[in-house]
Amino acid sequence: MKVRGTSINKLAQDGDVLVCISTDQTALEPKEGDLVIVRRIRHQGALIETTAKEIRKNGHFELWPVSDDPKFQQPIIVPDDDTDHGEVIQIAAIVTGIYRPLR
Repeated sequence: MKVRGTSINKLAQDGDVLVCISTDQTALEPKEGDLVIVRRIRHQGALIETTAKEIRKNGHFELWPVSDDPKFQQPIIVPDDDTDHGEVIQIAAIVTGIYRPLR
């Protein structure tokens, strides 16, 4: 996946490529500290956001931007239950590497 923007600029810059393993294609389970690809689905699928976040556990799972940009300082809180909160949060992939093209 290609990085666009500054939401993970402490790890990867705009234009870098994230090398990922789909969670559907591996037995690996994402763990605390992993950088993951997150899919947020809202309005019954009418709005889908794909982003990279770091997994942290603070009594519950949180998905944090890794950024010094003031716009990206709030986590996505993963609900502890399956109650519909108006959005679905999916961990789509685990990031295994970051590639920075020369051009």
